[in-house]
Amino acid sequence: MKLIDKIKLSNSLELQLLDRSRVIAGDRWLVSLEAKIEIDVDKRYLSGVEEADKIVSILKKYYGNKVSYSYVQEKHFVDEKEKEDVMKGFISNVKKTVNYLSHPEFAKKTLLAKYRDLKKKAPWLFQQ
Repeated sequence: MKLIDKIKLSNSLELQLLDRSRVIAGDRWLVSLEAKIEIDVDKRYLSGVEEADKIVSILKKYYGNKVSYSYVQEKHFVDEKEKEDVMKGFISNVKKTVNYLSHPEFAKKTLLAKYRDLKKKAPWLFQQ
């Protein structure tokens, strides 16, 4: 995995663009771009949320100090000559979403979504 770019968002988060491409066979590639944001598991993002302390505690217990938002775009069996153009298209697509990723409540909504997902996949964390 190779870092292509880092973009500082207006909500103080950082978007990383990672090239995860690899050769499949001969001159054929899996072209893969990961757009990733690391979000601190911190109560400051959960202002106005009931049980913010509990949410932070559970998220830290399961994920540690950070959670990741990640989006991957892939195209299989790309000719080596087309690889760069496909990647440029992926990067362009991600840059069109910067307004969404820069939303002031993006971190809050992501942390709450991770919390809801944990309730489904790890219910034992919520038993007292």
